[in-house]
Amino acid sequence: MPTEPVPEILFVCSAKVRADVAAALHARFGLGSELPEDIRPVYESHLSYSDGLGDAFYEAGPSADFTEILYIYRTESLEEAKKLMRADPLYAAGAFHDDSYFEWHIHPPLYKSRLPFMPEQVQEVEVEVTTPRTLIASYGTFDLEPMKDWQQGKAPRPLFQLLHLYNLYGEGGTATMGITWACGPNADLDKALHILAVPSIEMAKFHNEMDALYRWGIVSDFRYFEWCIHYPRRKATPRHRAVLGDLIEGAQTGQR
Repeated sequence: MPTEPVPEILFVCSAKVRADVAAALHARFGLGSELPEDIRPVYESHLSYSDGLGDAFYEAGPSADFTEILYIYRTESLEEAKKLMRADPLYAAGAFHDDSYFEWHIHPPLYKSRLPFMPEQVQEVEVEVTTPRTLIASYGTFDLEPMKDWQQGKAPRPLFQLLHLYNLYGEGGTATMGITWACGPNADLDKALHILAVPSIEMAKFHNEMDALYRWGIVSDFRYFEWCIHYPRRKATPRHRAVLGDLIEGAQTGQR
C-alpha cells in the first residue's frame, strides 16, 4: 500500500495558458531567465496561493512547455474545485483560460484505485511513491456502448476487457511494471485521462495503442503532452523542484 491514501473522488481541471505567460515560464524553468516585470507579481501571487492550498491538490502542474495546465483536486465537490481554480491569481488575471472540469476515477494502478484490491495471496507492503522525472498525460474519449449488453447481464464478459486487464496486471503489464502512474475514466464514462511514467510521448502512444480497449475502439482520440507536477510541492517533478522552491520562497519573502 502507498504511504499516502488516494481520495475516493478526484476532480480534474484543464485549462490553456496565455501565450506570453507560457513563454515566460518556459524560459524561467528551462533557461533560468528572469520573469518579465508585468508577469512576475501575478505569478508570485499564484505561487503563494497554490502552495498554500496544500492537500487540496492531489497533483497539479503545467505541461512541460507551459501552454496548458492539468490540476487534479481532492475536494468534496466539482463546484469546490472550480472555486479554487477561479480564485487563482493567474486565472483572475486571464492567464488561465478555456478551463474545463470533470470528476475522475482512478482505475489502475490498483493501489491508487477504489476498485477491488489485489488478490489475497499478494502480500501488502508499505511503499513511498516518488514522482518520476517524466510523466506523459493523455486525454481520450470513451465509448462504452460495446459493453452495455454485458453490464446488463445480456452477454458474456467481452474478450477485450479481459485482455485489457491482462495488459495492465499480467506479467510485464503496464500497471505491474509501474508504467501506469494513474489512469481512468471520468464519472460520465465518456472521457479518459491516462498518465504514464514513460520518457516520451511516443512510448506513451505505444502503450495506449497496445491496450485492447484501444484496439477495439473503446478508447480513442488521445491527445498527449508531457506533464510536470508542481503542487503539492512534496510531489514536484524532480527537474522543476529546485527552481519551483526558489520561486515560492522568493514570493513568500516578498510578501512578508
